[in-house]
Amino acid sequence: MGSINYVPTGSGRMGILWTIGTIGETAVLEFGSMGHMIYASKWFERSNLRLKSQLVATHINERDISLGITKRINDAVKEVLDSGVKVVFLLPSSVPETIGIDMESIAMELSAQYPEVTFIPFDKGGMRETLFEGIEEALYKICKHVSFDPPKAHESIMVNIIGSHIDFENFHSDMREIKRLLKKAFNININCILTAETSWSKIKSMSNAQLSIAIRKEGVKACKYLSKKHGTPYVAGRPYGYEGTIRWLEAIAKALDVDIDRSFIEKELDEGQHTLNTLKMMLSYGLGSSR
Repeated sequence: MGSINYVPTGSGRMGILWTIGTIGETAVLEFGSMGHMIYASKWFERSNLRLKSQLVATHINERDISLGITKRINDAVKEVLDSGVKVVFLLPSSVPETIGIDMESIAMELSAQYPEVTFIPFDKGGMRETLFEGIEEALYKICKHVSFDPPKAHESIMVNIIGSHIDFENFHSDMREIKRLLKKAFNININCILTAETSWSKIKSMSNAQLSIAIRKEGVKACKYLSKKHGTPYVAGRPYGYEGTIRWLEAIAKALDVDIDRSFIEKELDEGQHTLNTLKMMLSYGLGSSR
């Protein structure tokens, strides 16, 4: 009997951690056991990914669980704030979620106690929600709780990219290609990438952008919130294939009321056609020699 390897099903907690763990100048405080955050830190390390947020666990015992005691959260917050962090994400583990710990209320109490600090609570930290539900909630709550800096004038058009995550295998190369396409087609620069390559300071500067681009469906909810709250238009989709990329660029052009540099598009098509013809020729030689 052959062996089959299965990848563990991603939970909401994993989705949240993968989203907020790459944000600099922040801390993630989990009301749960010590082992959770140790494993998460090791996972980032072994995956060769940059962990920018501080991962902290309160620890939890039977008395905390049976009586719903949350004093450990307050004690842990004091220690975290001593490091100069101004943003704390509050994440419940599966046990506190099961017994009904209200992280929203705890965040409100902490905000009153530390008004200079931003506390962002999450609900989807258990095993009931999927990885993608966790990612969606994290993106949405980041945009909901951030206090944007006053917008600054820029010579070129600025856009925010929402949905670049470490669960995409080639997210670094994907973003390099998206940057290249926007620059060459429109002379557009990226203001903030949420969240694989960012810090809280960059997130606060999202008000500088004239457009939000959700490159995954989990980012649409956050884009809709920014559109309703701050009037920032958005486009959903990602460039894939030649025709798909053209449609993506046309949607951006329509949203910003700008023209696409058609000479760039024609050059891309010529280069792609040349590569395709070369591959066809190589394949024909290979098939001919095999006979």
